[in-house]
Amino acid sequence: MVTASELMRGTLEVVKRNEGAGKLVRGYEVLTKLLDNLVRFQILPFDEEAEKIYRAMSPQTKRLGTKDCQLAATALALNFTVITRNTRDFQRTPNVKFADWTSNG
Repeated sequence: MVTASELMRGTLEVVKRNEGAGKLVRGYEVLTKLLDNLVRFQILPFDEEAEKIYRAMSPQTKRLGTKDCQLAATALALNFTVITRNTRDFQRTPNVKFADWTSNG
């Protein structure tokens, strides 16, 4: 849910920028493409358990970034592994399992 939220927020900014540039149709084409692609994936919830884990994170951990911490909390709540290229931040997030999708190992 966190990543979907970030994608939606960014895409709505694209719509807004295109509207200001007189290219509203192009902006909505980008939004439609995102929505069409999102339905192909299982969207995991940011639920009560994830929020509880997120709120218990230390301020030092949260300085790594709100969205990354919410993503980590969701993974912890579901006992999932975060697949990311951003391993540095997840190394500093306690108890989170992660894997780098760009590595060969």
